[in-house]
Amino acid sequence: MRCFGDGDPLYEAYHDTEWGQPVRDERGLYERLCLEAFQSGLSWITILRKRENFRRAFAGFDPDVVAGFDDADFARLMADAGIVRNRLKIEATIANARAVLDLRDGPRTLDQLVWSFAPDPDGRPVPQQLSDLPASTPESVALAKELKRHGFRFIGPTTAYAGMQACGLVNDHIAGCPVRAAVGS
Repeated sequence: MRCFGDGDPLYEAYHDTEWGQPVRDERGLYERLCLEAFQSGLSWITILRKRENFRRAFAGFDPDVVAGFDDADFARLMADAGIVRNRLKIEATIANARAVLDLRDGPRTLDQLVWSFAPDPDGRPVPQQLSDLPASTPESVALAKELKRHGFRFIGPTTAYAGMQACGLVNDHIAGCPVRAAVGS
């Protein structure tokens, strides 16, 4: 039995092939962090069903392109019924693209920054059920703080932890989940 997603082919595919798999490329990390921010206050399946619309609306989550979005792009996004039309989340997605570009000029890339907060997998108990999973951890609190320091918006400890789960920094597949072993400890 999967941790989540049973009965919905889209959700099952996401669970089986993406959630918890290590993501290290800039675009992939940027996309996951943005989508986790859009998910805030909504169910993940809502975002997953709109994912292709998000990708189309945000130029495939190419930070180089999104960083150049202007007022006309913002108006287009606010009018796009295919995505979540939340002013703060859209503004954050554009600002976060600019922050990704700024990181390139610093001592650490987005990949290096995010993955520096991966906890020691040996220090984490295997969750037996979804209710065993925390909403945030000391690492996600620190990651959110560091991302904010670099100009990221709409990222708090809970969103950062969801991103850590999605990007494989932690393996939160529950005991008995057929995917748990495939993503490592």
